[in-house]
Amino acid sequence: MTSTFHRRLAMVLADDGREQKEIARLIGVTSSQLANWKRDVSPRVSIIAQLIEVLGVDGHWLMTGEGSVHPAGRDELGLRLDVINKISRGQIEPQDLVTMRSSPGAKLDQGQRDQLQLQARLHRDSKAISSEIEKRLKEIETFSDFPQENLGEGENASSRDITNLDVLADDAG
Repeated sequence: MTSTFHRRLAMVLADDGREQKEIARLIGVTSSQLANWKRDVSPRVSIIAQLIEVLGVDGHWLMTGEGSVHPAGRDELGLRLDVINKISRGQIEPQDLVTMRSSPGAKLDQGQRDQLQLQARLHRDSKAISSEIEKRLKEIETFSDFPQENLGEGENASSRDITNLDVLADDAG
């Protein structure tokens, strides 16, 4: 059974806790008009906007039944947008996720979760590559610092060949 605007309105009015007479007064209508909207009469757009404000419900949910009944707070929305932007740029920090997860109603969609997994993999892989590069640089530095006279005949010849290649490259440039 699909939820209609009228059923959703009746549900939030029942959950509100205030007298419907009070809600009608805040909107500027009569109680009977409010009762008609719960059944089958649709209010004007300006009245729907007032209902959304007075009842504190999400307008998209009230009109379509999609999403959450209550809108996320502006702070939560701002945090979510910030996190989404960082995810899209590949710049999310672990602390951002902790903050977002502790925020009520803040959830990542599947695309954002996939993006985070890719980012974590990229971070892991780049650390491994950086580690390997650093290891090789240390080996090169160690080799550069090694006195040539300590090299064996074959190693010394290879070293001279490398040096000769460097000289040839300098001459060609």
